[in-house]
Amino acid sequence: MAAAIKKVLIVEDEGDWRELLRRVISRSGYQVIEVNSGVKAIDQAMAVHPDLILLDLGLPGVSADQIIGELKMNSSTNDIPVIVQTTYDDQTRVRHAMEAGAKQVLYKPFDLSELPAILRKHLTSQNAGVK
Repeated sequence: MAAAIKKVLIVEDEGDWRELLRRVISRSGYQVIEVNSGVKAIDQAMAVHPDLILLDLGLPGVSADQIIGELKMNSSTNDIPVIVQTTYDDQTRVRHAMEAGAKQVLYKPFDLSELPAILRKHLTSQNAGVK
């Protein structure tokens, strides 16, 4: 029986960057779900239960740590690894996201060729029961 295709939820309000992420992630063999707001991120995470979430730290209206906190409080989404990406050099915001449960922070613009390995690392550790 073939393994199920892993789903990655991209939460990014900047359309061009979201498109680049979608291309790289889908070419790596993952199913991609895209949203452009934090509220939609929570709704989609609960609806499709992605295997990983790539979350922009600087979304308007709701902070990344609020999104992560809400996901971690829900038993159906609390095991989903979240990788935060940001252009900000605001260590307070980064720290809050990590304290809320983010697994890693990527500083934009990062080398997109490294993204598949980063995703594999988190998806593999998730499968091995490491949370």
